[in-house]
Amino acid sequence: MSRGIRASQNAIEAMNLHIYASFQHQQETVPSDSGVENAPSAIL
Repeated sequence: MSRGIRASQNAIEAMNLHIYASFQHQQETVPSDSGVENAPSAIL
């Protein structure tokens, strides 16, 4: 059970990091929210 809980926590953290990175990228380069869904996910 604990393994499944840890896996879900890791998934949530990964999604939060992805959302945060997308938000930061949007703030830096995209004045409007057009095309945000289609933006490349790996910009590092």
